[in-house]
Amino acid sequence: MQGLAVLFCLLGAIALASPEMPTPRNSPKAESIAVNYAIYRNAVNNFVTSNSSITTGEVPASNLSIPTGWKPMRAWANRLDSGNCYVWGAVQGNESEEIRKIFMGSFAIGVKRNGFLANAHGADTALPSFIPENSIVSVITQ
Repeated sequence: MQGLAVLFCLLGAIALASPEMPTPRNSPKAESIAVNYAIYRNAVNNFVTSNSSITTGEVPASNLSIPTGWKPMRAWANRLDSGNCYVWGAVQGNESEEIRKIFMGSFAIGVKRNGFLANAHGADTALPSFIPENSIVSVITQ
């Protein structure tokens, strides 16, 4: 009986000392971030396409039709500039992949790398300097 108690104590100590399991590829947190971004991005898109008189600057969150109770999970931002509306925010790990899945691999969704929109289709769209590097970005043409 004492042998079993010692064995279970050793197994418990090993379990506490072993490294944490890596986050699975489709982690619920990454999916939540992706849905959160999609809600914000779509609200900006709906506002911009319905209000063609606004051509520059940021669309305040108070002007967006966002579901009641929605709270940003990241510091999402938007800005209209030179005929495009950019929606962006910082992402971590596989969050950008999850966001691109929601938008079905759209050419208009990618990550800013070296000043360009990088996605599965290449990196040929130059992005403005006000968007930080490594941000997820959606480009909406007005």
